[in-house]
Order: sequence, then structure tokens, then C-alpha cells
Amino acid sequence: MKHVVAVDSTGTGGGLASYWHESVDVYLIKKHRRFIDVHVRESSSSPRFRITFVYGEPRMEDRHFMWELMRRLHGALTEPWMLIGDFNEAMWSY
Repeated sequence: MKHVVAVDSTGTGGGLASYWHESVDVYLIKKHRRFIDVHVRESSSSPRFRITFVYGEPRMEDRHFMWELMRRLHGALTEPWMLIGDFNEAMWSY
């Protein structure tokens, strides 16, 4: 069986979901329209780590807000952290 955490879309855009198998322990820390933040433990004897699934801000002029959110999440870290997702960032305009 699979489990899910979802963030509803706003209008016709956005939305975010994370799915995992029941054999993995996943605990929701926080969900937001731009991310899902969870603690993960593969088994009771394995170390806990943190994953943040990101859907970046599509409007260039507002992307700094998403990065500020990530900075605040990073400030509360005590375990390994992985960021995964679509950050809507481009290194070059071409």
C-alpha cells in the first residue's frame, strides 16, 4: 500500500504530492503551496533524515520568496537534508 501527502492546486496551476511505500516511515513536518517537508526513516534501526519536495515559484520576480522559505527550513536542521523537485530556476536565459 502507498501513502500520500498532497498540497492542493491553486486555480488551474500548481499542486504537489509525495507518495511512498508503507515500508518507509514518513512523518509530515510541514506542507506549503511550494513544498512538502518530511522526516524519513527507512527502518526502525536506520537514521532519520529530512526531505523537502519543492515546486519552485514560476514567476521570476517572486523566486526569492521560495529561496527564503528554504533558508528558514535549513535553519531548523539537525539531520541530513535533501531537496528534490522543480525549482523553476534556469542557469542561462537561452
